[in-house]
Amino acid sequence: MPKIFISYRREDSAYPAAVTRSRLVSDFGEGEIFFDVDSIPPGHDFRVHIGQNVGASDYVIVVIGKPYREPPCCAATIGAGRRAVLCKRRQDHWSNQQR
Repeated sequence: MPKIFISYRREDSAYPAAVTRSRLVSDFGEGEIFFDVDSIPPGHDFRVHIGQNVGASDYVIVVIGKPYREPPCCAATIGAGRRAVLCKRRQDHWSNQQR
């Protein structure tokens, strides 16, 4: 079975991410889906746990909320018609600590 990692921002896409998780759990099983609030044990360093699980996943689903689909973010075409959302990062956001 595939390992599926769901990435989302709690501030704007928690509900659609939870609905996605629920559907995937019904199709693939609880143990195959990484969803932060269900998968990170209390007291563990979430940065380490997320990094390990992204690397061990077969698929990563990124749920992008409305604030990141509109300016100052902008959608761009990359490669063979694939689309990406390029956003200015908030300087205080934990993801800026990624190396």
